[in-house]
Amino acid sequence: MKSRSEVIDIIAASAIRGRLGLFVGTGFSKALTNGLALTFRELLIELVKELELGVNIDNDKQFRHKSHPQIASEIVKKHVEQSLWIDDKTGDLQVKQAASSLCNLLPDEEIRTKFYEELKTIRPSWVITTNYDLVLESVFPNNHSLLSHQPIMPNQECVPIFHLHGNRLYPQSLRITEEDYVSLLGPLDYQRIRLPLLLLESTTLMIGYALGDINVRAALEWARSFVVDDNRQEPDQGLIVQALFKENGATTDVKHGPNGEIILETDNLLSFLSEVATSIVNAQELNRFWQEIREEYLRNRQNDIYSMTNGSEERNRFLYVIENLPFISNPTSVISFLDSILGKIWQKARENGGWEYYNMFLELILDVLVRIDIGKNSPTVFGYLAQMLSQIGSFIGPAPRKNDIGIPWRAAETWETRKDELGEQKLRELRSLSRSQNLWGIKILFGESY
Repeated sequence: MKSRSEVIDIIAASAIRGRLGLFVGTGFSKALTNGLALTFRELLIELVKELELGVNIDNDKQFRHKSHPQIASEIVKKHVEQSLWIDDKTGDLQVKQAASSLCNLLPDEEIRTKFYEELKTIRPSWVITTNYDLVLESVFPNNHSLLSHQPIMPNQECVPIFHLHGNRLYPQSLRITEEDYVSLLGPLDYQRIRLPLLLLESTTLMIGYALGDINVRAALEWARSFVVDDNRQEPDQGLIVQALFKENGATTDVKHGPNGEIILETDNLLSFLSEVATSIVNAQELNRFWQEIREEYLRNRQNDIYSMTNGSEERNRFLYVIENLPFISNPTSVISFLDSILGKIWQKARENGGWEYYNMFLELILDVLVRIDIGKNSPTVFGYLAQMLSQIGSFIGPAPRKNDIGIPWRAAETWETRKDELGEQKLRELRSLSRSQNLWGIKILFGESY
């Protein structure tokens, strides 16, 4: 099970790669407006007052044991009954116009500024919201509001904000009543085709929803309709993380919901977003650090193989970056860097009496293999290291006998003493690659025939 910091790092890595999406509910608007934003139930109560219907949705018989959309339908019916001169269509529109007015909100400016700074760093590729208000539009510097029938086009310059249940500027677009929700079950439309695919292709962070929220359940169903184990190419693909607000008793534990979602509790949404933003900044700094290391090394042609031997500053910096990068954004640069070093060491190893260089070659391969995470977008780097391991494996052999000649003994001892550091998964992957790619040097290391 991953720790909280590891989950946050996954979210951050997705943001940097341009495939993080936000699914935003009422709790987000509440946080930005100091609690003025209304939940669905609170909106229905205010609608009753605004339309002067003289009913109580908590106690009156006609509202008992009904869902919020069903209660909204009853409110429309009651409004039409009291206004004898209007028809059902006009009554429905008037109720939605009243709801639009109740959702005309502006965020607290001080709070907005703080959220803006965090979201500017996170910068999701898209935002889906079930909110009618335009509070989200106030915290993204460049955004484009969309209704449910309009295509979502993620881009680097403008964050699309997709109003799943309508936008208060277009009252008729609001989905409030049972009839509105039933329409979602009609013939396939853009929304019901695009959203499951979007959730499959992205890491989705849900903010501002309770566990029992119908919108959360619907989103999870959308995601599950397309996500199966054998079509995920990467661990974070189709991942859904819910930031669950708990005013009291929020823990740092990572929890799992019934539909595979990861739940992270927080008692402050701004602080949670700050966690994500900090992880993104750290990852970006590491990426810059790595580029500096690479460019500095390759630029200095005086560097020889000893500049990357055990304990050297260059080697320690490189291994630190490899171990801490949330993902390897440019595997080719890592491979070219390693190749420039390993190539020099291998050249020395093939000279007469170059036994110590076999061990130097193997030590560097093992140091990197131990530190990389196969799931962090680095299968290419892993494949390269497997080829290099195979290259030296044919010279080492499985557990050589003391009377064997032509064996780099120190390298052979290093393999025997250090191979378990790789862990079961990497050892299993190495065996698998040796068979699929016919890396016979690895087969030899594992004592297999070739």
